[in-house]
Amino acid sequence: MFKNTPLYQSLLRVLRMNEATTFDLVFDTPHVKGIVIQMNTEVQLYQKGVDSEGESLESIGGDYSNVTKDIKSRNNQIYDHITLKDTGDFYKSWRVYVANNTIVIQADTVKDGDDLRARWGQNILGLTDESLGKLINYGRIKYREQFLLQWQN
Repeated sequence: MFKNTPLYQSLLRVLRMNEATTFDLVFDTPHVKGIVIQMNTEVQLYQKGVDSEGESLESIGGDYSNVTKDIKSRNNQIYDHITLKDTGDFYKSWRVYVANNTIVIQADTVKDGDDLRARWGQNILGLTDESLGKLINYGRIKYREQFLLQWQN
């Protein structure tokens, strides 16, 4: 008798929620992938000049040369910290993939024959604890929404 009720049907839908499927529903969207890329490139690298560990890029690979600073200044680009954004090609190459409950960030780090990671470190790809915290909070909201959708349908 209870099995024929709307409450029972809602409980079944919630119980059938698969963690991997829900993770994909929440994080494997163009919007979320864009957020991850923006946090990594525009916020961490461009605005703050830090890698995923929060280390300044200057402390890892050194500062811009005076010539580079002059060029960046003339082009109205940031030159008081390393941004890894000269032509924009590096930032445009970023892709985010979601697989096995993991968010994977990839980018073409080879510019002019040199791998940016050789000078600036492996951690130029990846989110800081601050960015991860923001992404986790966003994920919690979206997980809750998915739960409610399953409950209500």
